[in-house]
Amino acid sequence: MTTEDENENLEEFGKRLHAPDVSWNKPFKDSILDQYKTWMMHELLRQARAEEQLAELIEEIGLAEENMDDFNSYISVV
Repeated sequence: MTTEDENENLEEFGKRLHAPDVSWNKPFKDSILDQYKTWMMHELLRQARAEEQLAELIEEIGLAEENMDDFNSYISVV
């Protein structure tokens, strides 16, 4: 068997191997993508909840924007 024949055999083997490999990997990759999208959605929801809680806390303790100017000027002096 010559090197040329070996190369042809390897090319043919590669072509036959590629189709099952792609078909087996697609469900796995789709699953990983779905899990990533779910994780990102939960992260965005968590961040939105944290922002809402922060806004409620600021409102509760009375740090409205007009009070923040006094607060910021006090902090810059210290």
